[in-house]
Amino acid sequence: MVIVDARGDSMIPVIGDGDLVMIDTSETQPHNAIYAISYADALFLKRVVKRPHHIDLISSNPDYPVERVDGVDIDYLEIIGRVVWVGRTMV
Repeated sequence: MVIVDARGDSMIPVIGDGDLVMIDTSETQPHNAIYAISYADALFLKRVVKRPHHIDLISSNPDYPVERVDGVDIDYLEIIGRVVWVGRTMV
């Protein structure tokens, strides 16, 4: 398990900018859950949905489109682990 700070607004309202996120690094097989992933030289928190011939990376924020990863690009996607807990500071 690791705990990291989330940055950005792509997963709002589920995960907000500055929230703490616990990641279970033993869970790396996608099954329609939120994962920490490495893709295109960046780290992301996204809902990962495995399809027969591609993987969808889905943001909770509807302002972000679904990103489809397929073909040779799948080789550049690494699932770091499943998000199992989110904590935030009360304002």
